[in-house]
Amino acid sequence: MFDRALNYPYAAIEEDCLFTGGTTIELEDDSSLIDRQAVLAVGSNRSPEQLLRKFGKNETIPVTKATLRDYDVFYSAHIASYGSIPAVLGRSDGTLVDVSVTWLLPHQLERMHQTEALGKSYDYGESSSLRIDLGNDRSAKSIGCYLGRNGCANFDGGPVVLKEVMASDRKFPSADQKTILTRFYHLNCKSKSFEKWLETITEDDDFRAQASKELASSAIKNDLSDFEVI
Repeated sequence: MFDRALNYPYAAIEEDCLFTGGTTIELEDDSSLIDRQAVLAVGSNRSPEQLLRKFGKNETIPVTKATLRDYDVFYSAHIASYGSIPAVLGRSDGTLVDVSVTWLLPHQLERMHQTEALGKSYDYGESSSLRIDLGNDRSAKSIGCYLGRNGCANFDGGPVVLKEVMASDRKFPSADQKTILTRFYHLNCKSKSFEKWLETITEDDDFRAQASKELASSAIKNDLSDFEVI
């Protein structure tokens, strides 16, 4: 029942690929990247499972691997409608984090915007100054990203990064989704079991909004000045 909440950010393909027909195939060359906007996928958007939810089986989207310097992938200070505490990009000087890049056509970017709660949980920004290796001698005029509006969730006085996202020279503790949700539950709920609490989170918009408000009240703001919000 709670797989979607607890399994975030879902399994990612470890090689460059094409998401097409609802599944993935090998990316044979970079010709399909032409005239597309590069957008960082730091959380679930790197996963074919999530792309299928968002785009169905009728879209083709190249997804490539990249490494980004001086950033890491943190838990956000809000809760998604399906019960997860999702990912946000944040500064981490000296860290080199593995990310994915979705290459989107204009109508695909518009669809992605619709799925990202723009103006509520995220802003969309683009940067031309990131220290990023896109692989295969690739380049992009700008790199887009969904930027967390509330900042990073604060646990025990600091942010926490996603354990499932690989990085070197990490500066912050990591945890998986179940661990971080359970920690937040113990801090904020005394009257329900964890299962009942998570069920209420997914079914009651007001309850979830209040839980997100609690996360946001102690959030850690992060420097995202490399990006210009569009």
